[in-house]
Amino acid sequence: MKKFAILTLIFFSISLSQVKIHDAELYKGMSPAVPNDIFPGSAVMIAGDLWDSFLPIGQGVYYSETANNPAQLWDLVRVGNFDRQWSTPTAQWPGGYPISYFWAQDIIAVEYSPNINPQKIRSSSENYAFMIYTNKLDALFGRGPYFIGPVWLKPDFTVDADGSYRYALYYESGFPTNLGVWVTVRILQFTQNWNNFNDFIIVGLTFKNVGILDVNADGTPERTNNRINALVVGWFSEVMHSAEVGVTGRRTANRFGSGRNSGYIADADETGAPWATLVSYAGVNPANYTAYPDPNSVPQGKRDMGLNAYPLGWYTDVWFGRTVLAVKNDSVGLPGALDKKTIFDSHPVGVGPERGWYLSAGTGRGGLDNRNDARLIHTILMGTWYKDGGKSNSTTLLDLNPNPNYFQSGTVGDPLSFVPKPAGQRGKPDGDKKSTNVFENVWEDGWTKGYSAQHNFDGDAFIGCGPFSLEVGEAITVVFAEYAGFRLPGLLRSLQAARWAYENYFQVPAGPASPDIKVEITDDNKVLIRWKKSSDENDPNFGGYKIYRASAFPKFKSTDVGFRVLQRYTEQMEEGDIKDTYKDPINPKFDAFGALKDMQAGYWGPYKVRKIIPKNQLSQYANSSGGYDYAFKDDALDVLLGFSYWYYVSAYKNLPSPLTINGRSTNVLESGRVNVNGASGLWEGTYPWATQNSFYPTSAEGQKKIGATVVVKSRTSTPAELSSGVKKVGVRPNPYKKAALHDIGTQHKLLFYNLPQKCTITILDVSGQIIDKIDFTAPNPNDGTYTWDMFSKDGIEVANGLYIYVVEYEGGKQVGYFAILR
Repeated sequence: MKKFAILTLIFFSISLSQVKIHDAELYKGMSPAVPNDIFPGSAVMIAGDLWDSFLPIGQGVYYSETANNPAQLWDLVRVGNFDRQWSTPTAQWPGGYPISYFWAQDIIAVEYSPNINPQKIRSSSENYAFMIYTNKLDALFGRGPYFIGPVWLKPDFTVDADGSYRYALYYESGFPTNLGVWVTVRILQFTQNWNNFNDFIIVGLTFKNVGILDVNADGTPERTNNRINALVVGWFSEVMHSAEVGVTGRRTANRFGSGRNSGYIADADETGAPWATLVSYAGVNPANYTAYPDPNSVPQGKRDMGLNAYPLGWYTDVWFGRTVLAVKNDSVGLPGALDKKTIFDSHPVGVGPERGWYLSAGTGRGGLDNRNDARLIHTILMGTWYKDGGKSNSTTLLDLNPNPNYFQSGTVGDPLSFVPKPAGQRGKPDGDKKSTNVFENVWEDGWTKGYSAQHNFDGDAFIGCGPFSLEVGEAITVVFAEYAGFRLPGLLRSLQAARWAYENYFQVPAGPASPDIKVEITDDNKVLIRWKKSSDENDPNFGGYKIYRASAFPKFKSTDVGFRVLQRYTEQMEEGDIKDTYKDPINPKFDAFGALKDMQAGYWGPYKVRKIIPKNQLSQYANSSGGYDYAFKDDALDVLLGFSYWYYVSAYKNLPSPLTINGRSTNVLESGRVNVNGASGLWEGTYPWATQNSFYPTSAEGQKKIGATVVVKSRTSTPAELSSGVKKVGVRPNPYKKAALHDIGTQHKLLFYNLPQKCTITILDVSGQIIDKIDFTAPNPNDGTYTWDMFSKDGIEVANGLYIYVVEYEGGKQVGYFAILR
């Protein structure tokens, strides 16, 4: 098998502007992928079904930090919620589902070295220091921060500049730090939706010690040959459940109520190695416990686990996970490279039945994750090596003696003095919470080792690795994975996929190239889907195309369809609704059916297979109009005026023999869900549904690139058509009763259709008082509709009653009536 690195060197053969090679690393300054991006240089990864965003400190800081002020910096990489408004995705699964499950996440690195921080900047001890960036470090290193992408890649890991394939999405950023370490962040995500390969994101951080120590980051180094003695690196997650992002592209509602839970799973997988993963999930609402955390005290009908966005009443049961896949003694992170041992002569993670032994995991409850104190953060990120490095969840109960299972001696609180036992006599270090086997609010079978804990904004879940030393000139790479899935089994499948991808040099199976598509409304108010040929159409194994559709109506029961279908629906090779064969079961312990409300589809799905077009039938759909190659008209009876739809087209190939990975097999591979309603699959400044965001595109091309919701709209009417009676302006629904079937979420709209290109709509009550006046200009000839939010010109929601509308246009007017009955 041809081996690839984590993409550091692939760019060397590619012609990109302003590329320079510096010290055998890629150095590139680049404009942001989105000109109006409020966080230029960040990585918004939306290629798969897990959407998240990453802000390395070299590219900016989040709202609680102050750039270039060492006393107000601690994050190495901020993950999501940069501005306290969730204006970029924050752990959203499935992709395009407008719920963020964490307040935010952070990747932090801390060093321990005697007297490294004499000013005690953000530390209670002079022996600890956060790894940070300020712009005064640029001159010391002879270069400043850079970033690349996100950019599309092809299966051979060359750049897919025009997005004609869309196999994987890659991002890279590099920057100097105050500890004399150059940090390179590399992020990789795949689009392949079979076997959970689109449900994880790989985050690699390379630390290369240049030796220029400037802890206070003032531009004057304290040392130029500094050795890193005990570096720890960790991923923190503030469990929230959850924030909803609305049409403004910002947080519009908090959806609290579910049990905010995290934990660590140390049970063995089918190979006998522990899963070794940090998890976060929605447990039973603690208010439903009579005697918390005793699960037997939950009354019948109150076992409501899995309601991640509790007030919505939707059973979603999304689980998130984070782990350390590897720590390698190289500048790339190759699976075949030597493992970087900890300073205690252990594997960085653990192998086989010891996997996870040498990681530290727990919660920051009890004040343990205080970002004002580098000493505490360092302590818990290597907590397993202490006698009690956080397992008691109390700063007062910390016992920083060396863990007796592994060490034979050492000075309390000084990890550099810890002396391991002879090889063969070392046991499992157990100073962190993952070794306690104490559980709260667990409702999935098979989880008996590790821990789980309840959160209430009282400390983050975390997983850490180290401590590691770094000689001057030495580099190590820490490889994290973030993943998600439906219920615990779905999450573990995603973790398996991430591990397989890494261990197999990221040779994730590729379907055909993803086609470019365009979705249009026809004269008879139906939908026409156009697409270009996949560049793999000449492959002898090419099978054809599949057209998927999600629709906002009708609503459905979340326990019948919903998230149950998300991880397997593309396996179905039959047209129609997704069959039970491809649905994952709901948790059999869930019994709060009375708390459920009907669910509504969106950009995320759930999708059904609207049409399968085999290769031998493509000639029937050939249509070169508009620069595309094929077209399919969705004229189904449930395609209705005013209703919202999401389409995507995948190309598939039939494999000559079954492909089996992680015990699951397939005969078909297809391209991913990256072209919804024509989307580019890249972040376009805001969310596809954020129509009231200032970055939301107004042009037809911009709305195509962002994957805007397709609403079936009437074409504009000519004055002659209206005057002659061939067409008539109409309102639907009429009467409006509580809600319209075309409404999405909490939006309530009345639809005017068959409007002329330019007109004035005046709405009056029966007494003749003007309620609202709208000057309408059609954005294009295909859109003769206007949606009224039923608020008056004074911003007051209109009352029930009968209303008159007058539509005035050049050469005439039309008058009609509608009623509102809320």
